[in-house]
Amino acid sequence: MVPNHNTVTKKVADFRAIALEKLKDLYELSEAYTLINYILEDFLDLQLPKPSEVISDERWDKITSVVQRLSTGEPYQYITGKQLFAGLWLKVNPSVLIPRPETEELYELVKADRNKKGIKPKFIIDHCTGSGCLAIALKKAFPEAKVLATDVSIEALQVAIENAAMHVGEIQFHRIDLLRQTFVPPQSADLVISNPPYVSPVEASAMPINVYMYEPHLALFAPESDPLLFYRKILQSAIDYLNPGGLIALEINPQYVEELLKIASAHYTVEFKKDISGKIRFLFAQYPS
Repeated sequence: MVPNHNTVTKKVADFRAIALEKLKDLYELSEAYTLINYILEDFLDLQLPKPSEVISDERWDKITSVVQRLSTGEPYQYITGKQLFAGLWLKVNPSVLIPRPETEELYELVKADRNKKGIKPKFIIDHCTGSGCLAIALKKAFPEAKVLATDVSIEALQVAIENAAMHVGEIQFHRIDLLRQTFVPPQSADLVISNPPYVSPVEASAMPINVYMYEPHLALFAPESDPLLFYRKILQSAIDYLNPGGLIALEINPQYVEELLKIASAHYTVEFKKDISGKIRFLFAQYPS
């Protein structure tokens, strides 16, 4: 056999250089390097490979196609179809918002608050559940609690149901439009949690391209006429079904703190909590005992 002298050997170092060139304009350098490492690990099962390690043509085509998709702004989580949340790998796709670190902070704060006070919620409601991340994590944390999760999107609920089946199983899922329907739970609740749509449409121009172009606007944007409408609905409706001493825990847009205080303090004892970056990101509203 005559050797093919035109064959170019492709190595890890070549991939890193090409990928970085493709991604540097869309991502911070540190994030680009991290994504490149993820690609090598997730798609080639290579952890800290040597720069000289050779990559076959088939494997090269696989990982360069991932880079191409990333270069258009497509989130890495949608390419892999998964995201880690509270130690659990969850399925994600463009029907659901990608769970954020801030939302995991909300879960951790609620869990710590309930445990510190020796309160084990018996019935938990998660509105705007999306991937089901909060509902599932709370069911893991409080396995004896009943959990009900709602969303307006059938496609999102299908993802949440799959995720629940993988990790906890027993969660009730209901499709409901909180803005147009009256929510009546089967029993009174001890804990209501939600990460509702809270981005004002006027903020869209400042959003990263990978968020605005690919993540579901239904889960991102609040009504332009009233960016706090979801909060009004959740806080008002919970008066009818929250047990005395029950807690409502919400992820919020920091620019609406004063308005939310006015809304929530009419019926609840209100506390705001900061996220890891120091921004006021969470509202805890406790119903009087």
